[in-house]
Amino acid sequence: MGKYCDLGHIINPAAPNKEDIEVHPEVEDKKAVFALEVDSLHLGKSFLLKPGSYKLRLLMTSANSSPIKKDVEITIAGDWFDDREKMFCDGVSIR
Repeated sequence: MGKYCDLGHIINPAAPNKEDIEVHPEVEDKKAVFALEVDSLHLGKSFLLKPGSYKLRLLMTSANSSPIKKDVEITIAGDWFDDREKMFCDGVSIR
């Protein structure tokens, strides 16, 4: 039985209800960013990933298992597509 983890979400640059905390100061208004799911939002906005490639090392464990390490690479093109399949093909990839 699996459990899922919310790694983050992609912010639509044209969203009318986008909050100031979701605006990356180094990214132009028409580019999408990836917002990592964090417990508290840092005013330095380090939880917002601007377009580029990032490597994350995930450490997963439970009460009855040894820790498992998984490396994940997230690539953010910065383009927004309303079509979900196109977004996860040309906008953001996770492998």
